[in-house]
Amino acid sequence: MNSLSILASATANAQEFEGLSGALLLMAIGMVTVFIVLLLVIYVGNALIMFVNKFVPEETKEAPKASFASVQSVDAVTANVIAQAVNTLTGGKGKVESIKKI
Repeated sequence: MNSLSILASATANAQEFEGLSGALLLMAIGMVTVFIVLLLVIYVGNALIMFVNKFVPEETKEAPKASFASVQSVDAVTANVIAQAVNTLTGGKGKVESIKKI
């Protein structure tokens, strides 16, 4: 084939894709391409998550040391008021086990 016949066949193919059928084919090719790229993003992301979970250790935070002021307990009047409030709000089903200042 010479270059003139290749050019003529390319022009004929270009005219073949004009109109509604060409638009639908182009749309289908674009949608399939986007779908494949999104699948790649999902699988590469999942592989990255699995790699990080397996090989990178989790950072551990040490608990802050409690100072003397934060260890002090509340007085009896405040504890009684809190217990009555919990009792009223829960209809007698709730129970105060401990009170800590945050």
